[in-house]
Amino acid sequence: MLSRTSRKTLLLVLGSAFQLLLLAANPAIAREIPNKSELKENVEVALKGMERYSNAQHGFSIDYPKTWEKIEPKDSLIICKFITLDGLASYRVVVEKLPSPITLAEYYKLTSDQIKTALPAQHMAVNFVSEGDSKLGGVPAKKTIYTLAFEDTPRTAKIEQYLAIKGDKAFVFNYTAEEPIFDDFRKVIDKALDSMEFQ
Repeated sequence: MLSRTSRKTLLLVLGSAFQLLLLAANPAIAREIPNKSELKENVEVALKGMERYSNAQHGFSIDYPKTWEKIEPKDSLIICKFITLDGLASYRVVVEKLPSPITLAEYYKLTSDQIKTALPAQHMAVNFVSEGDSKLGGVPAKKTIYTLAFEDTPRTAKIEQYLAIKGDKAFVFNYTAEEPIFDDFRKVIDKALDSMEFQ
């Protein structure tokens, strides 16, 4: 059980991480959604050319399509992100050092509470589709799928997120896409997830 001080500290850290994910998860709503033929070609090309991304500082590696744009933000909890179609689909890895020991269940609850309270406060309708246990890089993880409707646009984002703890760090894998094309990139995302490893 977290003490009140530890909980407050963790909420501050999670608040920063959550804001970063919120900004990163907003798909490029100005871009037209490609047709199914174009999406299929994008996926086929992506699967044929996967490359390895490694980060020794944070102790993880993951595969990504070399045809997708790779971004490594500076001074950010978002360590890497990979985007296609100008951001209509993307995935990213967030790493944060935990200020105090915490269980995966506690971390998951704090993160879920952040999503459920902060998003509606920013005029974004969130709907949790599913929640459950999973794996990320071979370690226990919590998996969440939810949709996010943005104000002033009829388009909706769908997010698949994995939370895991390895040592004194929390890892977040976040896949975001426009809801109509979310399933079209399933093979790419599954391949990326299967490739994730911790050192």
